[in-house]
Amino acid sequence: MNCTVILPIIISLMASFSMSQLEMLAQAEISVQDTTPKARELTRRDFILHTYNPNTEIISMFYKDASNKLLRTLGSLKQFVESNKKELIFAMNGGMYHPDFAPVGLFIADHTMHKPVNLNSGNGNFFIQPNGVFYVDANEKPGICLARDIHKVQKIKHATQSGPMLIINRRINPYFSDTSNYFNIRNGVGITKHGKLIFAMSRKPVTLYEFALYFKQQRCTNALYFDGSISKTYAPRSRWTQLNGNFGVMIGVLKK
Repeated sequence: MNCTVILPIIISLMASFSMSQLEMLAQAEISVQDTTPKARELTRRDFILHTYNPNTEIISMFYKDASNKLLRTLGSLKQFVESNKKELIFAMNGGMYHPDFAPVGLFIADHTMHKPVNLNSGNGNFFIQPNGVFYVDANEKPGICLARDIHKVQKIKHATQSGPMLIINRRINPYFSDTSNYFNIRNGVGITKHGKLIFAMSRKPVTLYEFALYFKQQRCTNALYFDGSISKTYAPRSRWTQLNGNFGVMIGVLKK
């Protein structure tokens, strides 16, 4: 056979083989991209939110009623607040608790320490490091800090320890992965450098990374995770009035 006939055939076969390999590589790359989960950028529509107004509201923390009986539900909390002639504007579960509803970590209510800070190691979200404390000082000023730094805060009126921290000095907790596929309802609180305090509970299951990313987008310097699937929120202004639950510490925002 003439070389002028063979050469185009060889070139054609080489081109076909190369294109086939390229197509296989492209398909493999697309397959990997399609099956790897990526963190979603969530918006305020994905959350029940409350921005604390220090001019018209005060923050309090609750565990038991006047007779030393566990409150446990947001409905019981609401009744307790109203029995004291106050108005409950917003409420959600606070830091994590044991099966007997006792706080796992630090809990202070009305300047009285009921449980000291817990700096131990262990299993579960509470012990993912670093964990933190949401507190209110004697001047009704809220804050969020690492649990190991709580001793630096003076005259604490209310405090609840939980974990993990979601945002630490404007950065997402490095423990979290943007490819996580562990979704859950989640609630927590974040604060900006100007003291703007934002409570949030997801309306749908989200990852820890996605939850943290939302607080980062709100320019929070620090944010703390409270809990997951058990989370409930009472937010009548958002037409969201969950009154059930089975909690230890609860956080309430009351009208001044």
